[in-house]
Order: sequence, then C-alpha cells, then structure tokens
Amino acid sequence: MQPFFRAAARTLAALSLVALVVSTVAALLGTGGSEQAVSVLAYAAIAYIYIMVGWWAYQRSSHVAAGPAFLIHASTWALLLPEVARWNAAGPQPAAWYAVYALGAFLNGVSLLHFAAALAFPRAVHRWLGPFAAAYAAGLMLAAAAVAMAFVGADGAQDAARVLDVGVRKHGLDFLAFWGSLALLGAGLARTRVPRVRRQLGWAMGAIAIGLGPGWLRSAPGLRDALTAQALPGLTVDALFWVLMPLGMAYAIVRYNLFDEGRLRARAQEVSLALLRSGNVDEVARAATDALHQDFDLAGASVWTLDDAGIPARVGGDEGAGDTAALERVLKGGEAGTPPSTLV
Repeated sequence: MQPFFRAAARTLAALSLVALVVSTVAALLGTGGSEQAVSVLAYAAIAYIYIMVGWWAYQRSSHVAAGPAFLIHASTWALLLPEVARWNAAGPQPAAWYAVYALGAFLNGVSLLHFAAALAFPRAVHRWLGPFAAAYAAGLMLAAAAVAMAFVGADGAQDAARVLDVGVRKHGLDFLAFWGSLALLGAGLARTRVPRVRRQLGWAMGAIAIGLGPGWLRSAPGLRDALTAQALPGLTVDALFWVLMPLGMAYAIVRYNLFDEGRLRARAQEVSLALLRSGNVDEVARAATDALHQDFDLAGASVWTLDDAGIPARVGGDEGAGDTAALERVLKGGEAGTPPSTLV
C-alpha cells in the first residue's frame, strides 16, 4: 500500500498546486480590487506554506508512512483554503469550484489521522494502511455526494449538501480527526522512552493543538469574541493560527530531525550488517561515523545511528563516556564540547 499512497500524495499535491494558483487568481479577480483581496491573499499564503512544507517533508521521508500522509494533508489545505477565501469575498460560488473545496475538505480529517498514526506508530501503521485507504474512499464518496447535491441547485439538495459539509464533515469527521490525532500522538509519546522521539511527537502535538485548536475553541465562553474578531475583511483571528501547524512541523524537521527516524534507522541496519560481517568493531564504528556525517549533514546523526545499531557511542573518548547530556546536545543540533572526530 505504501507505493499507492506515495503516488496518491504526489498526484494530489500537483492537483492542489494547479488549483491553488487558478483559484487564487480567480478569487482576486472576483473581489474587483476591494479590501477583500487582502484576505484572499492571506488565505492563499497559508495554503502555499502548507504545500511547500508538505512537499519538503515528503522529499525527506517519502519511504516512511508519515511522509506521504503529511503531503496529502497539506494538499487538502491547499485545495480548501482558496475556496473559503472566495466564498468570504464574493459569496456562493458555482458548483465546479465547490468540487475543489469538497475534495480538500472531506479528505482533510482522514489525512490528519493518517499522518498522526504514521508518526506515532511508524511500524504498526503499515497494518492499518488498508483501513486508511477505505477511509479515504469513504471521504471521496461523501465529497462526491455533496458536490452532486450542489449541482442540483434545488433548495432541498442545497440543504442536504450543507448537512453533509457542516454536520457530517465539520462537526463529525473533523472533530474526530482533531482529537483522535492528538490522542494517537499522545499514545505514541507515552509509549516511548527515547528523548528525541518524545520531542518530535511533542512538537507535532503542539503544532496540531495550537494550529487547529482555536478553531474548535471559538464557541467557548470568553474566547468567542477574541477568536471570531476580524483580523482582515473575511479573515477571523482563529484562521491565522492555521499557519502555525506547518511552521511548527518545519521547525521540528530542522531542529529535531522530524521524519528522519526511518532514514536513520535504515542506515543503522546497514551499520549493523557491516558489524556482523566484520570482526573489528572500532573500524566499523569509525567508518559509520564518518559516512553519516557526510551523508546527512546532521550534527550527531552518527551518535544516534550507532546507538540504534547497538554500537556503544560516546562523546569525548573515555573522559566523556556516559555523558548523556553531551549526546543530547549533539542530537538537538547544538555544539558538542568536542569535534566529530572524537566521537567513538
């Protein structure tokens, strides 16, 4: 199933990029140069950030389940956000444009759950890809039903489409996806004792909670007025938080090597194989250290991978043996007290 999801992610990303450009231009033309054009550009900027971060993450992690899942989720935002801006700027739109919105909206929640499960349980998720494929198919059928009702144009059909979009999708699927994704990431965080993985999952949880949470809190007493205030014409304050999700993921990628777990573990397996074929542990360890620094340009990636491969690694020779704080500084991207050549 993994090749299928990779192909689906690339296809949806290409479609969403074309739709984003065309829809943004059409929405700007529809504003007629009014002040609504600013909110259209703001929505488009958020969508562009989603698709850029999603593609960047996919390039780093296409071979692990979380990479395609996050690209699919980012693409759904790029499909639905310009249509939200168009609606706010010019009112109801033709059903053809609603179809673009529906494709993104009805796949958004499923892809969020897919991404959270893949990130929290990178090995077990391969057993769940079949059910996730079925969930995507169900989302597509709901989207098709909503679009068909929108094409009918009758008042009863329009009301039914609204029930599917607002009742079933927003208050049902999206509500379940938001809390379900946090629960999955929380379960993954609770089951691991590895500090670097806990930081990765913690950042992912924080990005989802802060980025999407205000949208669910806008009806809470004391927060409604603040979150529903107009930041720009047609753009409420809670919508501004959406951009924090991809930005949080981007920071976690740079700072905590998010999505690199699968890549580094694959290299750890290569190191383990070399160890089994060689009787000189010191030679294998030093060769692996040099190769990993060259391959990944990640400070301390060699320490991480050697540790996963079962080869003792420490900073600073015998003097720094057992200094876990020094190792953690390296893994977090900081400077160790000794150069990489002293990693043994």
